[in-house]
Amino acid sequence: MPTLILTLVRHALLLSAFLLPGAAWAHTDANGPHGGEVQDAQPGPIHMETVIEGNTVSVYLTDADGGAMPATGAQGQATVLVNKVKQQVKLLPSGKDALKGAGDFVPEPGMRVLVVLTLDGQKQQALFSPIKE
Repeated sequence: MPTLILTLVRHALLLSAFLLPGAAWAHTDANGPHGGEVQDAQPGPIHMETVIEGNTVSVYLTDADGGAMPATGAQGQATVLVNKVKQQVKLLPSGKDALKGAGDFVPEPGMRVLVVLTLDGQKQQALFSPIKE
């Protein structure tokens, strides 16, 4: 009996070693449908795609299946960090599945954007690195 338990534990560990790396990569997509970085929002189950064009931050919302999610009534902000300087950008609904806002920043490689939204009374957030070095 102890040998059977030990064998089952070994098989479980081996299986988890193969499954966990895939799970870690499953929730990030380098290029979303609008050309931006896609992240799972926390606590979820929605996805956010952030696109930076000039000094404008656009956040597109999708559900767990990748379908467009209404942004009506959503509100939030993006904290943009460029060259160690923080800029708060207010995000307002723009179109059926997007929020947009403009700030006083110039996009550069290595910048970070923390998006915090309130959707249906629930806080959702995700961290982005929209411009790769």
